[in-house]
Amino acid sequence: MKRKVITSVMVLAIMLAAINVGAVFAGAYDTAFTTAITYQNVGSAATQQLEIWFYDSPGQDTPIVIPRPNLAAGAGTSVFVGGLSDIDPGFQGTAIVVADQPMLATLVQVPPDGTPVRSRPLSNGFASGTEDSLIPTVNKNMFGTSTTVFSVQNTGSTDTAVTVKLYDLDSNIDLTINETLASGAGMYVDAYEQAALGDTWTGSAVVETSGGSIVTSAMESQLVGNGARAFEGVGEGGLTIYMPSALCQRGPQKISTFFAIQNTSLTNSTNVTTSYYDTDGVKQGEVTNNIGPGAKQSLQTCNNTFTGFLGSAVVESTSQPIIVMGKAESNIGGNIGIYSAFIGFESASNNVALPYVRWATNNDFTNNNGQRTYLAIQNIGDTTIAVGELTIQYIDRNGNLVTTHTNDTAIAPGIKFNSKAIDGTPTITEFGYYHPGAGGSAIVQGPSGSELAVIARVQGFDTFTGLENGEDYNGMDMP
Repeated sequence: MKRKVITSVMVLAIMLAAINVGAVFAGAYDTAFTTAITYQNVGSAATQQLEIWFYDSPGQDTPIVIPRPNLAAGAGTSVFVGGLSDIDPGFQGTAIVVADQPMLATLVQVPPDGTPVRSRPLSNGFASGTEDSLIPTVNKNMFGTSTTVFSVQNTGSTDTAVTVKLYDLDSNIDLTINETLASGAGMYVDAYEQAALGDTWTGSAVVETSGGSIVTSAMESQLVGNGARAFEGVGEGGLTIYMPSALCQRGPQKISTFFAIQNTSLTNSTNVTTSYYDTDGVKQGEVTNNIGPGAKQSLQTCNNTFTGFLGSAVVESTSQPIIVMGKAESNIGGNIGIYSAFIGFESASNNVALPYVRWATNNDFTNNNGQRTYLAIQNIGDTTIAVGELTIQYIDRNGNLVTTHTNDTAIAPGIKFNSKAIDGTPTITEFGYYHPGAGGSAIVQGPSGSELAVIARVQGFDTFTGLENGEDYNGMDMP
């Protein structure tokens, strides 16, 4: 296919349809989520070319091309895929955002109106692929019926042979899947449909190519229950991973975090120590585990801290690179509140973008007519960030700077700072909502040489249960 040259791409492994339309379990697993692609121009000028290319099968080499309105520098906006006339209902595939300016994107999985599922799983797009990719946790009917579906997208320019290997907790390969993907196309692996995994299974996945380029993303949802969350696969790990959020039975909803740690080496074991720090930087607990090749180890923050704990964690491996996924969740009286996932940080930059930021008014929020975004910004560098050296710019869908939040306390290494749109100057009561439409983003900037690990939590309100629900996504380093 011949097309005009466009200089920037953002690849997206997306899930656009029900995972299982049979509605056997009547839970989040059977819910027909539809994707909204929220994308942000992080370049220095407005786009002059902007398109989204959709691929709906592993062998498809000609995409469905959807032109989009140009976007001002710094601005973020969304497109609801279910509202595109060229995309048929039931579509399940991948996409590429192409533009003449650098772009970043976050995928929002939206449940249909009337469903008891309130979660909007979030995951990020990728600026580029890697030869191999790892998914730190894969479940089949585990931990309250949790089940994983993950996708693999070929980001290279030619057909690529892909091998998927599922490792159990003892480093055994319980399932191998082989597929050839056309450029831009993807494949899906539904753990529940894999008979080789038995009735229940938990482990991790390694996706390999021979010189190809891929990305992966996953959705974890309940067979019976309303919880659903999404996260990205990781191309490579590190010896030290930073987790900006660690909680034990925190707040009115009793939110706790859980970590899944995967050893990226497929030949050697490694010892891994996880240390938990409070908001003053004081270590409150630690645990050491040995993790076999390709395998994962799961941790609960409450096992190593105390009720009400609020802080962060550092995960350190003695010999082999690791990746870490965090989960935060609450369950009050059997009702799902927070049900989120985020990826730990091996490194970070001093400029971080967040394409999907909202702040609804009190009336809209409590009537389930809007969401609120909270930013957790952890200093993972070696130098204290002085008062006034950290700025968070909240930018509307037209690229206008609406308000700016600046740190009013010093942020020592390992410590985090919190921000939301209403904290900024000038004072505002609403952000990212317009009549009609929506769109808002943020850019977090620290001093030169600093490293900022940023997690955004996007929360809504369930009028039926009276609980706030929410999902996390990682802030992305600006190119």
